[in-house]
Amino acid sequence: MRAPVGVNVRGAHPVLTREQALEDYEAGLKRFDRLIPPTSDTLTVVLKGHLLIEEQLQSIIEAAVRTPELVRAARLTFYQRLKLAQALAGHFSEVVAWDAIEALNSIRNRLVHSSEPAPND
Repeated sequence: MRAPVGVNVRGAHPVLTREQALEDYEAGLKRFDRLIPPTSDTLTVVLKGHLLIEEQLQSIIEAAVRTPELVRAARLTFYQRLKLAQALAGHFSEVVAWDAIEALNSIRNRLVHSSEPAPND
């Protein structure tokens, strides 16, 4: 774990430098490319993409609370994480991103809860 450079407003989490944030971003892109290669089928892209987004939603939530272990213990659903992260991000986020995440969740649910895809899927 990195040594804290600063502390956020709540005093619980270290503040990353620009360089650390860029390193984390680049590491995330490499991980994404490794987990979801361009040759992946639709089901793999949807399921793994859903999992990766869920991780990010959890990170947003945990960064905003004093005791993230209590949030983890709550075992929130994807939709609950989405809405909580959206509420915490407030006006600092783009509505279109949240809408896209919600649409991905709907697609994922349709795929995993039906034995055969609908003709237009």
